[in-house]
Amino acid sequence: MTQKAHQPCPDPLQDIQPVDVSPLQPLLADSYERLMKGRPAPPVAVRFYPYTNLNHTIRLRQGQILIRLSDILADAPAEILAAISLILLHKLLKRRPPQAMRRLYRDYIGRPAIRRRSLLVRQQRGRKWLTSEKGRHFDLGRLFDDLNQRYFEGRLKIRRLSWSRSRNRRILGHYDEAHRAIIIDRRLDHPQIPRLVVEYVLFHEMLHAVHGERFQNGRRWVHHADFREAERRFHAYEEAQRFIRQML
Repeated sequence: MTQKAHQPCPDPLQDIQPVDVSPLQPLLADSYERLMKGRPAPPVAVRFYPYTNLNHTIRLRQGQILIRLSDILADAPAEILAAISLILLHKLLKRRPPQAMRRLYRDYIGRPAIRRRSLLVRQQRGRKWLTSEKGRHFDLGRLFDDLNQRYFEGRLKIRRLSWSRSRNRRILGHYDEAHRAIIIDRRLDHPQIPRLVVEYVLFHEMLHAVHGERFQNGRRWVHHADFREAERRFHAYEEAQRFIRQML
């Protein structure tokens, strides 16, 4: 069923030499003045930062624009770093970034090599705060084993199963690829929730572990056609969907 927690992997960025981002500063200053119709740009600083994921931030602090780019992309081509920085600048100034610029960035981070690097960084830097797979009313481990045998011939491997630490009103569960963990919302561990609903939510997250995500035309898809087709194999699909729509 579940596996023991893996050992931390070496830093996947230790051999990467960050590129020089200083040429971005005049580019951003020119773009600022154009977007603001001639208003002089404040000083701009761009640097890489060791975020846990592919996060990038921009802030206006003490009269200076500070851009932090994820060091996951520290060796990215100049046009990619320019695209990210300009997208951030547009957002800071409440302007819509050009579609071509956004697509250029999404296509790049959708590359298998970049996705794998991002995953390794999350494994090495990130933490996953989990509780237990045994709840008051449902045992996720037993449910997982049953579903695994029924739908996956017992072949699916997950490192951790856990109920969420607190209730979440937006999502019923999620699959964390970096830590190979499935977390189910604690509000489902309740005597008034049918077992088939908990099974369905768990099955849904198991499918994420099997099918993964896909990138197409610059867009990221997690509920793609193959996923939806596999999801409908669940023995009580319509009943579970109906309960979730009406009650949750």
